[in-house]
Amino acid sequence: MTSLPKSDSLLFSKSYFCSIIFATIVAISVWIPQPSTFLHLVRYALFAAATSLVIVVLGPGGIARTIRHNFLSQLLVLLALYSLASSLWSESPLDALLKSSLLLLSLLACISISDRLSRAEIIAAIIMPLLIFVVLSAIVAVLFPSIGIESSTDHAGKWKGISPQKNALGMTASLLFILLLSQREVLPRIVNSHLSLRALFLLTAGACVVLSGSRGALLDLLVGLLVVVIFRGGERRRFFLVSLGLIITTFLLLTAYFTLRLDGQTISWLGIEADTSNRLLIWNFGLDQLEGRELFGVGMSGFWTEERQAYFSTVNSWVLPNFHNGYMTAYVELGIVGLALVSLIILTAIIKCFSRGKAIQSAGLWTTPAILVMFLVHNFYENNLVRSTDLFLILFFALSLSIPRK
Repeated sequence: MTSLPKSDSLLFSKSYFCSIIFATIVAISVWIPQPSTFLHLVRYALFAAATSLVIVVLGPGGIARTIRHNFLSQLLVLLALYSLASSLWSESPLDALLKSSLLLLSLLACISISDRLSRAEIIAAIIMPLLIFVVLSAIVAVLFPSIGIESSTDHAGKWKGISPQKNALGMTASLLFILLLSQREVLPRIVNSHLSLRALFLLTAGACVVLSGSRGALLDLLVGLLVVVIFRGGERRRFFLVSLGLIITTFLLLTAYFTLRLDGQTISWLGIEADTSNRLLIWNFGLDQLEGRELFGVGMSGFWTEERQAYFSTVNSWVLPNFHNGYMTAYVELGIVGLALVSLIILTAIIKCFSRGKAIQSAGLWTTPAILVMFLVHNFYENNLVRSTDLFLILFFALSLSIPRK
């Protein structure tokens, strides 16, 4: 990995350029116009332009080198190519071709970034647009509540800031909070200039997570904090906490096997009930509609056709074309083959993090595995895995490819 020369000016440095690109991706990620409209195509065009520009400016030369020497990047490229191939059997082939092409573009851009920027520069480039977004959202929520606070019946009083809905603000704020816990040398100059300023930014991000009312964002934050604690400690602490985590996980899985009950919209476990917001209903519908296509799936973006949406709406009097689960989406759209690739990528990323824990700790990059684990957990209740223009997915690409070597 090549660091930027110190003679680069701030204005023309590659780190500054990538920060602008990440800011563009943040804006595109939270901007979701109505499907099949002109603005929808404009959104995709802007994303394609931004990621292509990264490849051109940073140079495509390092992409082949990184893929050749990085097993995780090989798996990610294989998944992107398989998603592209799935457009051949997708029930929405043009949509599948478009989204899978954007997925491949975003991955190649992140590979180029991981090759040309240092790990500290990557984190700094990510933090700045997230910081601007969260701070502006907090200001809008406080000074202009008619714009920055939800008024709908179900979410009244919850912060959304400058994003279209509360979950986007909560997720972005949780990511920012964890990244702000990075070692001082990794942080951008504005954050690192004074301890009280860093504390203010942390307080703002934490307030946005809580006041957004997003349960997923709060869980993301707690998971991220736990992983930071694990990787900031020495090898003994890491071994103890990971062993304890495995024991607790085994216990939870056993109790789930014997006590977990799925009933309509709710999940019951050890007498505790949780509302899934109709996720169980949507998941069962997806599994029922696979119709013997379990091996390769229905193709990327091939499930929620107009016919299936109409059928679901007729039966349930409402429709929301989203599984709200990345792994379920991967299985339905890409089948067992796609889900196996996703699982192998996850396993490889986790093994890399824990096998290189000492290097991660010494480099002050303990927030990198935290963001990766947050991404894996987040996909249990939201879908980021195969959303080509998703901010969380881009961060997973960029940070997983920048895990330091032993």
